[in-house]
Amino acid sequence: MILYSKWKAFHNDNPQVFWAFYKYAREAAEVKKSFGARMVWERIRWHSTIETDSKDGFKLNNNHICYYARFLAVVDPARFDGFFTTREGSQTGPDEELQMLRDWQNKQLLPWSQA
Repeated sequence: MILYSKWKAFHNDNPQVFWAFYKYAREAAEVKKSFGARMVWERIRWHSTIETDSKDGFKLNNNHICYYARFLAVVDPARFDGFFTTREGSQTGPDEELQMLRDWQNKQLLPWSQA
């Protein structure tokens, strides 16, 4: 739950990271049936000059990758459900994490105006 809370705070402070992840994942989904979330993350690092407001001192913390991958499955299930392979979380199971993400999305805490 701690990692999820840190990701949620990071996401709230840095919505541009989600939009970059979403953009690059969509590009990958056009040519691949599955893909590595870490590859998307590293593409953001390599090709972008994203300014983030990170409380943990990392510009793009690797701990957030799994949450962005799972979140895309919630946001756009037709395209991303099963696209990324995810492992069970060490603090919660994937079903619990997906439910937290769905609940969060349903409360409209996302900046959808950029979609």
